[in-house]
Amino acid sequence: MSSAEQKCIKVREYPGGIVAIDSGQVRNEMAACYLLEAGEQVAVIEVGSNYSTPRILKVLEARGWD
Repeated sequence: MSSAEQKCIKVREYPGGIVAIDSGQVRNEMAACYLLEAGEQVAVIEVGSNYSTPRILKVLEARGWD
């Protein structure tokens, strides 16, 4: 993922530890994948394609999930 693409990842936080990540599928804001954060645990909910994997990994890293 290029540095330009990394800067364009849209992330929205919702109450309850829910984080929506724009999947980049077809166009911006068409579909999202989600992180559920609770204490020291995180779950990834992704029902799209493998295309969003680099975005998810970048957001996980930026949020401190190694």
